[in-house]
Amino acid sequence: MVNSPRDGLNAIGQYHEVGGWGRAVALPFRAAFIGFVTLMSGTTASGTPLPRSIDPAGFGKPTFEETWQKLDAGTDQVRPSVPHRWRTVLGHGSATSVFNRKGSDASQYVDKDFPGVENGKLGSTPLGLDPFELTPGSHVTIKGMPAPADLKPKLFGASYVGGVLTTRFSFSQLFGYFEISARLPTGKGIWPAWWLMPISGQWPQNGELDILEGLGASNEIYCSVHSSALPGKQLSQKVTLPFDVSSGWHRYGVAWSADEIVWYVDRQEVHRVATPADMKQVPMYLLLNVAVGGSWGGYPDASTRFPARFDIQRVTVWKLPG
Repeated sequence: MVNSPRDGLNAIGQYHEVGGWGRAVALPFRAAFIGFVTLMSGTTASGTPLPRSIDPAGFGKPTFEETWQKLDAGTDQVRPSVPHRWRTVLGHGSATSVFNRKGSDASQYVDKDFPGVENGKLGSTPLGLDPFELTPGSHVTIKGMPAPADLKPKLFGASYVGGVLTTRFSFSQLFGYFEISARLPTGKGIWPAWWLMPISGQWPQNGELDILEGLGASNEIYCSVHSSALPGKQLSQKVTLPFDVSSGWHRYGVAWSADEIVWYVDRQEVHRVATPADMKQVPMYLLLNVAVGGSWGGYPDASTRFPARFDIQRVTVWKLPG
């Protein structure tokens, strides 16, 4: 998830034939490629090409599974001896750095314990801004909201707040199938994301894998990869879906192997690229967030409804077979 504009989209109508492991399914979608053509080579560890229709039922026990019986989350600015399952900061710089919680150029990530930063120092009491809402055993919601005017000085002047959950200190994996079941927020200026980052390296070294990013449209997502090994440092695709992303639960996943990366919606392929050379050795951790505003997707207007709600029903990771 990068905070930069993406221009020059060229929409291409496609009717995508989906097959592979399991029954064949036809999935209509529209795609816009940014930068480079899609490459189709790649295999699993056993030498089998990644499927066009994926069924993780045969992958064995998940290596990570979150069903939100509780929300085990905390700031964890540095790695504790027993980390929370979910971390609520990005961890870039110190606890008083604007980049520690920067969601976009218009928003900061907060949590219920965040005291704000003023004059380079942390505040003494929490600001009372909680972007996380738990429905135990059902789902967690990450919310994007306008920042209260009186608190903006303690939020680096940000006009909006959102939330981020990462497994930076609790879970990472090299290769596999990574999936959420979710309902996405829509509205101008709303920026939900489900992505992976490497546990080491200076960005974009060792890559960034954006499984989905939404820019507020009711039926569009972006699937992207960033890497120091790519000309232009990124490949991205806009996918137009045959449903409203906010109206029901849908699965958004990616299969990542040493040879290729395949994105799936409801377990049907929507995009495929060759794995960049620097994304074959370093495990990646999970991130879920809602940011608000930014030069890429634009800023909220009078039509934007708040709070924006990113509902996540399940997060599951498997190792690929073979």
